[in-house]
Amino acid sequence: MKFEKYQALIVCFSIISMIALSQSWDQPVIIYTGGHNTTPDFVIDHNNVIHCVWEHKIGVNYTKIYYSKSTDLGKTWSDAEDISLNTSLWVSDPHIISDTDNNLFVSYDFNAGSPNNMLVLVKKFEGIQWSEPDTISFDIIHLNSPWQLAIRLHYQK
Repeated sequence: MKFEKYQALIVCFSIISMIALSQSWDQPVIIYTGGHNTTPDFVIDHNNVIHCVWEHKIGVNYTKIYYSKSTDLGKTWSDAEDISLNTSLWVSDPHIISDTDNNLFVSYDFNAGSPNNMLVLVKKFEGIQWSEPDTISFDIIHLNSPWQLAIRLHYQK
């Protein structure tokens, strides 16, 4: 019985090793250099275009959301584009999605340095430029006890 267990482990290890050896990874490609860049998010649309957004630190309590894309499976990337266009405040936590029609949407937190005044903004790519931001605000509602919490969403265009 012990021999069978060890034999099964050796077979599993051999299969895993063969799978690992059969994979090949490209060298990392730098999308953007300069400054402090964090919280990247990626999506691949139905045309196999890779879209990336991230937070770029400008100064203390001041960041922007940048966007870049690759049309050749990640070998080269477009120039980084500031899509938040904020002139102050901290924006953070960007997320990007593509719908079934390849429309791109980016959401991010605006004024993240002040949680009581923070807003969640959404932008849509409109072919050649990004839309003005739409605001999704969150109201925190305390119910019957301090342990019960509800969130009310309000969409404002």
